[in-house]
Amino acid sequence: LSTLRTMPLSRSIGLFAGLLGLLVLASACPSVSEPEGAASGEFAASPPPEPRLFGEGVISTEAPEFAPSFSPDGHTVYFNRASADRSELRIYQSTLAEDSWSPPTPLPFSDGTYRDLDPFVAADGQRLFFSSDRPVEGAEPTDFDIWFADRAEDGSWDDPVHLDFPVNTPNDEIFCTQARNGTLYYNVFGEDSEVR
Repeated sequence: LSTLRTMPLSRSIGLFAGLLGLLVLASACPSVSEPEGAASGEFAASPPPEPRLFGEGVISTEAPEFAPSFSPDGHTVYFNRASADRSELRIYQSTLAEDSWSPPTPLPFSDGTYRDLDPFVAADGQRLFFSSDRPVEGAEPTDFDIWFADRAEDGSWDDPVHLDFPVNTPNDEIFCTQARNGTLYYNVFGEDSEVR
């Protein structure tokens, strides 16, 4: 209360009204009690769920598979499947129908000629980002850069488009994701390794 006496009247009234509002709000909230069995430690001993292979035998096979990315509706998954020595990295897709995943098929532009990895589907499902060592404008492949393909009206994917500088540099750009506001996040590996 001594603080209230030294404040200007308008500020004192505002502070008092705020405190009164907090008291009213606190008295209106129901009290929170511990759930039944909490005191005995019953819930603390619950084991975590057992991990399971995703799409066992269809998507998860003996080949190296990684980097899954799901369409917004959760009915299509894009992922990498590699050869045993990792010399071939392709992007595959599989769709969910009647609680089963379809046999994966490689995307048309990911035919094994170049190493394509880390697919990421944009929030609207209309753009697929990935990294690739494919050449730019007929040049020799030198590093991994970020590319994207847009979905065509017929549901297929257009030819990949290379992102220019400042996204792609002479270093490797991988692990690209995109926030809903359009901001890209990715890792840069090389002399100036960083997350951008």
